[in-house]
Amino acid sequence: MSSVVDRIRCPTLVTRAENDPIGNFAQRLYEALKSPKELLYFTQVEGAGDHCEQMAHSLFHQKVLDWLDETSGTNAP
Repeated sequence: MSSVVDRIRCPTLVTRAENDPIGNFAQRLYEALKSPKELLYFTQVEGAGDHCEQMAHSLFHQKVLDWLDETSGTNAP
């Protein structure tokens, strides 16, 4: 992503699970983004600290969908 991150202009959501070594780059990506951005950090306490938030998919989906609603301005009930 380092070769294209400067071209990203749309609002961007970056997620990071506490115990996911594959996702260690998330913080660097977040810091490199110049577009509107948000970093969601998932923890072991929430049950979402492993790769792909394996044990808490519903929490992951809820947070991502909430971000999409806020970002797109829909906030439908």
